[in-house]
Amino acid sequence: GILGGLSVLVRSVALFYPLLLIIFALLYPFTGIASHHKNKYRKIVVAILLFVLLPAVWVIRNTAAYNTPTVSGTGVSAAKIFLTGKVIHKSQNRSPYEFRQFRDSIFKSMEPDIKAGNFKELNDDAVDLIISIFRKHPGLFIHTFFSTMLENVISISTLQHRQLPQYSRQFKFIDDRLSQDFKNPFVLVLVMVGFVVLARKNIAVAIFLISTYTYFALLSGVTLAQGSRIFYPALSVWPILVAASLVFIYDLILLPIKIISRKMKNRQE
Repeated sequence: GILGGLSVLVRSVALFYPLLLIIFALLYPFTGIASHHKNKYRKIVVAILLFVLLPAVWVIRNTAAYNTPTVSGTGVSAAKIFLTGKVIHKSQNRSPYEFRQFRDSIFKSMEPDIKAGNFKELNDDAVDLIISIFRKHPGLFIHTFFSTMLENVISISTLQHRQLPQYSRQFKFIDDRLSQDFKNPFVLVLVMVGFVVLARKNIAVAIFLISTYTYFALLSGVTLAQGSRIFYPALSVWPILVAASLVFIYDLILLPIKIISRKMKNRQE
């Protein structure tokens, strides 16, 4: 709980993650001895409270200092600059190559308020613009959000190359054939297959893993280019799902070999 609360202060992307934990605990309550249930539920409640209370202190501070009850303004600002900016840019049928300049112009218009510390005005203006553009172009807004989310999910190798430079050297032969401009849609397929495989063994664990994966994927939909950075915490989950998928594929490949081997052995006997 303490680590979770501190992580929110470092990266606000985990702000709503406790809600996911609460929903999961309600959907899949503990089974077994009743006395053990109470201890486990107490620990969960304490952890969630710590998760929530630590950022709440920062919310109180921001409310007192800037009259805006928020943990961080980066999420709303990113949604304004990147997602909403992209929707506006597309609605005007402008060249995709001009988007960076258009995006930067939105940020520059916010700079005076940022320097002056007018964070409440910044937050309110961002929310108003996001709602206004969504109402004006709902279909385009939703399409841009999900297409951005998909791009961020399959662009995780960008961070792998930056965080693990040896990755590109050791697995370059494979990565060059599975990836396209740092995008690797094959990983997403493996994640989905891994979820199905795990669900047959333990539905609760499978749902928890895919929910965590989906949570960070959805949050990444508000920003372009750096969206994979928001999705990065999900990298603690997808290797498990990918591993389950690879084990399943491995067993699937071995299955006909085992069948043939048994038949040959039976004939010899």
